[in-house]
Amino acid sequence: MLTRRSVLALPFALGAAMPDSDGMPVIKGKRTFLLGLYSLPRHADAWKRAAAAGFHVVHLPAKKEELDRAQQHGMYGWITLGAIQPKSRPADEARIRQTIADLGRHPALLFWESLDEP
Repeated sequence: MLTRRSVLALPFALGAAMPDSDGMPVIKGKRTFLLGLYSLPRHADAWKRAAAAGFHVVHLPAKKEELDRAQQHGMYGWITLGAIQPKSRPADEARIRQTIADLGRHPALLFWESLDEP
């Protein structure tokens, strides 16, 4: 059974980041106040500009190519897993498990997001 704790802990367990004792992320050994974007601007060199402006993480679709792009620019991504609904629990769990299996070990994945506002 998927639990919020196990899903959210996976990227941290793989070493992309670790929470410090006060919860502040430690990325590559350095305490980091994360700056993130829910989406990139519609611009030809948006990744380059976001990185140059000091952003660390961008909300991304659940696609390896998107995480690859983040990594190419020295950035990270976060991915929304969605919710497990009572009426579609088996299908939802299967979808989430597959997403985690496909992307969970990508070095540019910083964290997962579950249902935001149920």
